[in-house]
Amino acid sequence: MKKILILIMMITALTACDALANMGDSSQANDDTSVVDVNSEADSSDADMADSDMADSNMADSEDMTDSEDMTDSDMAEAEMADDMASDYNGPDWAHIELVDARNGETFTLADFAGKTVYVEPMATWCTNCRAQLRRVRDAMPQLNSDEYVFIGISVESGLANSTLADYTQAQEFDWPFAVAPDDFLQQLVAQYGRSITTPPSTPHFIIGPDGTLSDLSTGSHTADEIIQLMQNASMGS
Repeated sequence: MKKILILIMMITALTACDALANMGDSSQANDDTSVVDVNSEADSSDADMADSDMADSNMADSEDMTDSEDMTDSDMAEAEMADDMASDYNGPDWAHIELVDARNGETFTLADFAGKTVYVEPMATWCTNCRAQLRRVRDAMPQLNSDEYVFIGISVESGLANSTLADYTQAQEFDWPFAVAPDDFLQQLVAQYGRSITTPPSTPHFIIGPDGTLSDLSTGSHTADEIIQLMQNASMGS
C-alpha cells in the first residue's frame, strides 16, 4: 500500500512539473510574439516614413519641373516677341552697326532697341551746347518709361578714346549709353542727314521709332518737356 501511495505522489509531482514547464514555454512564446509585433510596428513606421519622404521628394521635383517649364515658356515667348519685332524693323542699315558703350564696354546696335523709341544725340565732349542739351535730356528721362524709351549719346569726335568719353559721362552724371561713332557708322549718318550732323554746337538729334522709322534731323535746344513730347509722338508714329 505504501508503494502505491509513493507511486501516486511521484506521478502527481511529475505532472505538476510538466505543467510548470508548459506554462514557461507559453510565456516565452508570448514574449517572442511581443518582440516580433514591436519590430513589425517599427518596420511599418519606417516604411510609412520612407513613403512620405518619397512623396515629398516627388512633389518637390514636380514643382521644380513646373517652374522650369514655366521659365522656359516665358523665355521662348520673349524670344518670339523679339524675333517678331526684329522682322518688323524698318530701320536703316547703319542701325545694325555694332557700337560700344564707353561706360561699361558692352556692345550694342541701335536695332537692338526694336520696339522702343530711341533718342539719338550726336555730341562732342568739348561742346558746351551739347552739354546743356544733354542735361535737359537727363531731366526728361525719369518722366518716361525706360522699358519704352531709350536715350543714346553718340560722340562724333574722330579718334576719341572710350575712356575719355566714359570720364566725361561720369563727371556730368550722364548715366545712359554713350558710344564713339565708328568711321563707317559716321559716314552713313552723314549720308543720311548731311554734314550738319557732325557739327555738335548745333545740337543735332533725331529719333528712331519703335519700327525703325527715322525722324528728320532736329537742331537747336529743346526743353525737357519738349523732348518728352517729341518722344511720345514718335512712339505713336506721329
